[in-house]
Amino acid sequence: MSDDIKIAISPESWNRVVRERDEAREERDKLKQLLAADSENVDAYLGVCIERDEAREQCNIYHDNFLFTQRESFEMKEAILTTLEENRHLADGDNCTLAKLKSVVPEWK
Repeated sequence: MSDDIKIAISPESWNRVVRERDEAREERDKLKQLLAADSENVDAYLGVCIERDEAREQCNIYHDNFLFTQRESFEMKEAILTTLEENRHLADGDNCTLAKLKSVVPEWK
């Protein structure tokens, strides 16, 4: 006599078990697809966030450079105006010693 246990199952019950197994497999496959799609969405979102952060950082660098250049330009203009004022006696014509400085700041009279 064999130690195997044999269970008698009706064809309807067997078909139901097989159908439930197949449905479970389909559900598992759908979940895998959803998880894969979510993973891709998360990766895409993170990629966009990284690009946004890099763009913000680049924008901050441009902004800082602009402010530095603007300040530097203002300081140079102030230095030119001071030099022209201090040396007004040398800036008395169109072909004078300070003509180049006068051309940079045309509003100076």
